[in-house]
Amino acid sequence: DTNDITIGVTSFGSGTFAVTGSNIKLNSNVSTTNNSQTYTGNVVVNASNSGSPLVLSAGTGAIGITGNIDSAAGHNYSLTINNPVNITNSGDVTIGGTTGGTQALFALNITGNDISLGNIGGANVGTMNNVSVQASDGADNGSITLTGTTYNTTGQQFYNSSAAASAFDATRLITLTGGSSGSTVTMTSEGAGATNNVEFTGLLDLNGRNLSIDTTKNNFTTGGEIIFHKTVNGLGTLTLNAGSVGTIAASEDIGATIPLTGLTITNAASAVFSGAIKSATITITDITDFDPLTNIGLLIFQGDLTVTSGMTVAGGAYNVEILELSNVAGETTFGNSGLLTFGNVGSDVFNFTGGIIATNPSAINLKGTITAAGAGIITLGDSDTPLNVKSGNGFVGGASTGTITLGNAILEDNVTLTVGTGIANIINMAAVTGTASPGSSNLTINTTGAPEPATILQAQQPLPTLAQ
Repeated sequence: DTNDITIGVTSFGSGTFAVTGSNIKLNSNVSTTNNSQTYTGNVVVNASNSGSPLVLSAGTGAIGITGNIDSAAGHNYSLTINNPVNITNSGDVTIGGTTGGTQALFALNITGNDISLGNIGGANVGTMNNVSVQASDGADNGSITLTGTTYNTTGQQFYNSSAAASAFDATRLITLTGGSSGSTVTMTSEGAGATNNVEFTGLLDLNGRNLSIDTTKNNFTTGGEIIFHKTVNGLGTLTLNAGSVGTIAASEDIGATIPLTGLTITNAASAVFSGAIKSATITITDITDFDPLTNIGLLIFQGDLTVTSGMTVAGGAYNVEILELSNVAGETTFGNSGLLTFGNVGSDVFNFTGGIIATNPSAINLKGTITAAGAGIITLGDSDTPLNVKSGNGFVGGASTGTITLGNAILEDNVTLTVGTGIANIINMAAVTGTASPGSSNLTINTTGAPEPATILQAQQPLPTLAQ
């Protein structure tokens, strides 16, 4: 039938179910026992008899909807596809059209093995509450494919290819295929605080798409959390806006297997990247000002950092910590006015091949080695940005013949600051001081160029070495 069809049957038992119509109106739950359900046409969701979310369940059978899904006019009803209790025994689910493009659902909950999901919403939200997409661990390992370019909701978006909703052990893919290569896939949510988080548990493959996630939709500027429990890979950009209160957290590597073409943080209360990052560019537009009472206002890179084209860190009173091996191309300027920290231990190395300029931070902490290449300059601190050399020693130089300029350097006990690598650098230094504790601190200047030693050499313990 190509006209409107109303479905009011509760169960079709062990048989398959297929229906074709312009508008397929669901007035009741539909269940089949381990057999498929196919809806060819647009689906209209009405309330179930109990008033609970309308449920389509097929056991291990597949459920496919070729057209759009909308709630009944004037209402926002929920749709659940397969019962989450049967998560490891669910069939594939395919939604080919747009969900909530005309009339938003209240909530959308999908459980299945391999799940394919088109657009949610458009200019307006497609759901008034949460979206949960849970791929089960079936015999062929469940996965999620997002075939749309717009996912616009009120409330959370939760994409999980683990075997259980509470597990974060997914080793299966969440893949973007919307549009063509180079297309932008937007995920937007609105609400307050944790009500509008966007969360991924699975191996996210950008697949040549540019993913933009914004939890500040419709002037909810406080935003919500953006969470990646597993890896992110694939040629494409990742742009993240968690607002002034929402945080960004990535538990594993980003771009380690297939590097990103760009990573941008538009805003966040804090952003913590626990794994390695490989990207052509990294752009930090803003982070909330640092607050020691709440410990927000932090941008932390805890793993190896590889940036092949350039890194931009814009102004703002937030702290930046880069803690492991880093290779950053282009000249990098740190515009943040909070604390800037390099290194966990003295063996850490930070290679800024085009040079580094850091005069805006409130202070710089260094454990390890900072280098530049070519003619790249190294400027660490100025009259109001001290350089604190922490336990583990500090080395500043590299293969670059560019000028090395250091602000007031403060050396902790038993550390050595070495400036230059024995090549023809001009070295400019301000005051150098030690501490009042018993341990000694050491300064080595190693250049064949024109050293201009510290204007003030002050130490409660001697700074014994000056080598040229």
